[in-house]
Amino acid sequence: MFVATHKDLVCQQDVSNKRAQLLNTLSACFTDENIQSHIMLQHLFFVNALNENDPEMEELRECISTTITENPQWGQKVPKQFLILEMMLAALVEEGKIIIPLEDAEKMNSTTGVKPLSTTELGLFLGVQNICGKMTYIDYPQLRNYIVIDPTCLIAVLKSIVTSVPVIASLHQGRLTKSDLTNIWSSGKFSHFLQHEEYFRQLLVHYDILSEVRRYDRESGKKIYVDRYLVPCMITTQNTTTFVEKHLTSGKCISFAFEFIAADVPDAIPCRLISSILSIWNVKSYENVDLLFSGFVAVVLDRKHDLVVKTEHNTVAVYIVHKDRKELIIKDLASCVIEVLEQNLAKISEVYSLSFKSDNITQRYVPFHVKLKSGCLSPNCLLDAEDVNSIETYWVCDDHRYITPKSELEIWYTDRTNLQCTDSCQVLLDDVCRHGWVHFRDRCYMFATEKETWTNAEFRCRVFGGHLAEIEHAETNKFLKDTAQMRNGNDQRHHYFIGLTDEALLDEWEWVESATKPNFTDWGNHQPDHNGNDEHCVLFYARDHYRWHDADCDYHNYFICEEEEVNSGGSIIG
Repeated sequence: MFVATHKDLVCQQDVSNKRAQLLNTLSACFTDENIQSHIMLQHLFFVNALNENDPEMEELRECISTTITENPQWGQKVPKQFLILEMMLAALVEEGKIIIPLEDAEKMNSTTGVKPLSTTELGLFLGVQNICGKMTYIDYPQLRNYIVIDPTCLIAVLKSIVTSVPVIASLHQGRLTKSDLTNIWSSGKFSHFLQHEEYFRQLLVHYDILSEVRRYDRESGKKIYVDRYLVPCMITTQNTTTFVEKHLTSGKCISFAFEFIAADVPDAIPCRLISSILSIWNVKSYENVDLLFSGFVAVVLDRKHDLVVKTEHNTVAVYIVHKDRKELIIKDLASCVIEVLEQNLAKISEVYSLSFKSDNITQRYVPFHVKLKSGCLSPNCLLDAEDVNSIETYWVCDDHRYITPKSELEIWYTDRTNLQCTDSCQVLLDDVCRHGWVHFRDRCYMFATEKETWTNAEFRCRVFGGHLAEIEHAETNKFLKDTAQMRNGNDQRHHYFIGLTDEALLDEWEWVESATKPNFTDWGNHQPDHNGNDEHCVLFYARDHYRWHDADCDYHNYFICEEEEVNSGGSIIG
């Protein structure tokens, strides 16, 4: 909705022409159809805000009230209490508040003078406000206890990092320590962020502005604490190593690309994708240099596979590189990578759907297609992923006549039924989890049907952007045990690794992902027993009704992966 002011500075006879001129200028700014569906350009309010009797002021009030209460943008009516609560929160913003605890909003809801919103309605209110950009509320474990009622403050949060470049030289390389961030926010004009420092840190991580550096011990798989963030959007250094020339070759790698439909892709999109990749895998070091540059990153998948992501024109190119030759690339690894990255990019680039809870496919702010690259690896030799089935044995690119076998193209979409829930699994799937995962509370779980060592199982979970399951409550434990029982019936050969280990220090059990001690356990009788000090990893032991037993970490067992809900939404910054 657009409002032009200072009508009193325009001659009465020129008001109509000025309104038309402003409308034409605005229309030229918003030519994208997806954006046009979210703005109201049918009428431009042209007001004299100093004149309370201006008829367009009253018309504006009525339009705002109708729009908020009926909410036609989302195709549904909302309770009128929404407007009251929104006005109460706006009054707090006028007083200078930028963030409040969720419990304060709950108290305000009970003192509106009308029937309070139910818990579900309050959640819907916060969700709608977040999507509109009027407030920031993210229903994630580390973020759900606070509401940013003045989201314009997030501009200052970002500005605090950008303007600190001259002081913190490492930002040119995209490095920022947690103490650096504390020092930045200790200065006068940003000091109000310190009171909620941890919340704003987590919010920047959630928006992929900051990426937490993850390090894992190669032997134990245990997470190592690192006091450093990566900030891809701040990197200005270019890649001067020989890695691309020596390793991004037709003999060693396969590739696909995300091709954007828009001619100009916002820099924030590939930067956020790179940041999300860094939250899963470790940066590769080559010639004593970390391969993280402007629009380029290489990460380590395992001892023989690397992943490279780099921007090329209006595409983001993705390469899987094998240490020796591309024919040895693991098939299900490639298909896992494309699934994870496609879902991450869709989440990053999506904005509002036509309704707050819509059955329609979510619209994308920057629509993209998945294109498979020819073996020549040229950025111009691309094939629509949907066209692979029409190829008989091989594809010959037009520009270089390079022959790419169909099997090399199909590797990205290898059937992964061995990593998914089978038809015999009776647990209902939820649309907040990827296919083959089961949903409980705010988490998604996958029961693998192939065996791995404990360390390799943790790696396989990280490929999906998750980790071995951490069980914090008896209810979660019961759900996972019941699911295992339903899957396997009386078959007592399916034991499942979870993320608990004492490899760092005997009998000091910790979850590998969060590096925290368990506040709930379900040990079997006489467990843990270590069996000659050889058992340092925990599994669901089928022969003891899936109670917890310690086991040898090098044994091959099934495993349970965990990740956050895939479709949890959020506003986009940048």
